[in-house]
This record gives sequence, C-alpha cells and structure tokens, in this order.
Amino acid sequence: MTADVRTMEEPTGALRDSTWALVLIAGIVTAACGLALAFWPEETLRIVAVIVAVQLLLTGLVSVVGAVAAGSVDRGVRTLVVLSGILSILVGLVLLRAPQQTVVVVALLLGLYWVLKGLVELVAALTTDASPHRWWSVAIALFTTAVGTFLVLRPEASFALLVIVVQVWLLGYGFIMIVSALSMRSAARRAGS
Repeated sequence: MTADVRTMEEPTGALRDSTWALVLIAGIVTAACGLALAFWPEETLRIVAVIVAVQLLLTGLVSVVGAVAAGSVDRGVRTLVVLSGILSILVGLVLLRAPQQTVVVVALLLGLYWVLKGLVELVAALTTDASPHRWWSVAIALFTTAVGTFLVLRPEASFALLVIVVQVWLLGYGFIMIVSALSMRSAARRAGS
C-alpha cells in the first residue's frame, strides 16, 4: 500500500498498537496530495512530481516498516512487499532529484511503479490467509494496477490528463488506506476486549 494494508494487520513488537495509525497517516497524506492537485491543477510538472515523490517516499517507508513488523506473514510475501517499498522509495527519490523531466517520463515511471506495486499487493492479498482486511488490499491492488496500466499504455497523455489521473489515484488510494486503517483499529480494539 504503497503501504500494504494486509501485511500490517498483525505486526509484532513496538508497532503492534500503532500500525493502524501509520496506515491512517499515509492515507491522509496521500489524499491531501490528491486534494492539492485538485486545487492547483495549473501548477507545473515540478509540483506534481514533488507531491507524488513525497507520497511514494511515505508509502514506501510504511510498506517496508509494515512488512518487517509483520511476523505472521509468509516470508516470500514480506520480501515482495519490502522490495516494492524500496522501489517506491527509489522512484520517489528519482522524482525529487529531477522533477523537471518530461510528462512522458514521469507518467511512464509512475505507471511502471504502480503496475508492479499493484501486482505485488494482489499476489500478497490472494496468497495469504483470509482476514477482515483482505478485500481492502485486493481493492487497493486492482485500483493501483489499473491506473498504472493506463499510464504505461498512454504515457504520452497530456499534462492535464496526467494531473487528473494522478489526482484520482492519490484520492482513491488515500481514501482506501484511511478506511482500511480505521478497520484495522476497530479490529485491534475488538481483539483487545
């Protein structure tokens, strides 16, 4: 997901009680980035790249931390989630380093990352034990893969279309993460009772 919601369901150690909060914060920041694009669509590609880079860095970090903390998840799935989180951080750093790249390069980079991330999350959600949050992970994975596929197939899309696609993804992904975090918190409270 960008933080993988499913892998963060059963963390061990100090993150046990705060994992849902990390997902919630990442979801709020992601949705806020989408709102920023909605209110300032005429801004330059540099702003779009910086906003997306911040979101990628944050969700990549949450993915890595969540996968490392999830003791009960299959080791192969955790490895995939960590690798996808590391890729998220690397793409975010590339976007921060060279935000003046062309629309096509940014769209292709984002599209490739989102396809990979979505497929990793889909495999992770479908190959682990069923849980109350599994379908949120599947929804995130399918949504991310669909938007990424669109960007890979249409990287030459205009700047305005790229801003809209990125905005929709950020808002949708942020909303799904927020709902998932609240669901995780509710499940943790029920388990604690």
